[in-house]
Amino acid sequence: MIAIKNLSKSYGNHQALIDININIDKGGVVAFLGPNGAGKSTLIRSITGYLPFDSGTINVCGIDIAKDPLAVKRIIGYLPESNPLYHELRVNEFLSYRAGLKDVARRDLKKTVDRSLSLCGITHVQTRIIGQLSKGYRQRVGLADCLLGNPELIILDEPMVGLDPNQLGDIKKLIVDLGAEKTVFLSTHVLQDVEELARQVVIINNGKLLTVDTPKGLIAKSTANRIVMLKTNEKKISVDSFSVIDSALEVKEYVVNSDGVTYLFETKDDSACRNEIITLFGKNGWFFQEMSVKPIRLSDIFTEITTNEGNGNV
Repeated sequence: MIAIKNLSKSYGNHQALIDININIDKGGVVAFLGPNGAGKSTLIRSITGYLPFDSGTINVCGIDIAKDPLAVKRIIGYLPESNPLYHELRVNEFLSYRAGLKDVARRDLKKTVDRSLSLCGITHVQTRIIGQLSKGYRQRVGLADCLLGNPELIILDEPMVGLDPNQLGDIKKLIVDLGAEKTVFLSTHVLQDVEELARQVVIINNGKLLTVDTPKGLIAKSTANRIVMLKTNEKKISVDSFSVIDSALEVKEYVVNSDGVTYLFETKDDSACRNEIITLFGKNGWFFQEMSVKPIRLSDIFTEITTNEGNGNV
């Protein structure tokens, strides 16, 4: 779907993108992550043809954007973070106008607009003035605009900012549904959403590509410390009792209440740590109520990757 090779872009002396190489397959939701100022907006604007780049190539569905930008724009639906709408127009008026700009044939215009309205769940507000709609519905109008012309690639820049929990659920479901038949390139800072939605993750920082992988792949390769959580009601145990567990880098009390104590074991090898805990408890005739490993979150991995970038550990 997207093939980017040796892409670079500078603003004066500032290098916004440095030799970026990315290949994205068709289908599903691809999350695009990076700290503020990482170069995400520059890359998105380059892919959409809005911003010229200095060197390299971008191909979308096999079409070189530098050689045929209009052909690429016809197969891209783009929702910028600002979601530029004409607030004085009614929903169906705006979408009809936008469909005309996208060269939708007059005979197909109503069918095309009706399809976008239906997909985004806004048919019932099509005669409402856009400026009178809630933020969630205005986001849906922006998404409906993206879908006009049946694009192969949908690029969404922070589409869930400012939405309430109900609106978030609706937009997430819509993004998942779109990913079932299209390729959705999703830029977001909400990493929990990425864990729920994305099949692939692209992370950049300081204009450089850091990694392209699946969420599971990132977790498997992570060098972040694991946390083993142990709950016991043994009164005789203290933190010092666990000093013999070699694989534990640190042990601390986490929760103390009438049901017992929960300890946290920070370790590089959670399997070895759990085995050592079991051996220690068996040797001393102690009992524990529960033992589990705290799952690594994508937010932990994001911090690890972007922090280690300058240390040669990526």
